[in-house]
Amino acid sequence: MKQRILQPITSNLKPNKGFIILFTVLICSVILAIAIGISNIAYKEIILTSSVRDSQYAFSAADTGAECALYYDALDYFGTQPTIKCNGIDAEITSNGGTLYEVLMPLSELSCVKINVEKDYQTNGSTSIESRGYNVSCDQVLINTNPRIVERAIQVIYGIPDVVPPIIPPTEGDLPPVPLGD
Repeated sequence: MKQRILQPITSNLKPNKGFIILFTVLICSVILAIAIGISNIAYKEIILTSSVRDSQYAFSAADTGAECALYYDALDYFGTQPTIKCNGIDAEITSNGGTLYEVLMPLSELSCVKINVEKDYQTNGSTSIESRGYNVSCDQVLINTNPRIVERAIQVIYGIPDVVPPIIPPTEGDLPPVPLGD
């Protein structure tokens, strides 16, 4: 019988061959992480922008309602007339039979305003106007199921105050110095 001597098998593998695949996976992972980060920032910016837009619709509606109520209160419509007209839209004035009046008026498909006018005839004749603007239609305001409703309010209180503060003109010491030319 012939004896065999085991010889070690030499390998033809080069030690640096897997480095290219590892480097490629590493570069792809970094690019993917950067892309996910940029996408996340873009998504947050879109949400923030839509929130600002909705807030602007609501505030604009509240401002329009307050201006409309001031105009029609100056004409003494609350308590004497059944409707007011703002932005070309007729709206009914509802009352509690006393001194509180309410108007719910659509301004567009994207905004609605609820106006409350309270007149104090008993004590000092003051009027309080609260205008609440919404970024959705009046139907959605009434059912209140939309989780994205934004509400902004403006309150105006005016009337005959009990005591009128005196107007004190500024004295010379209160005025800032006027710079003289060079």
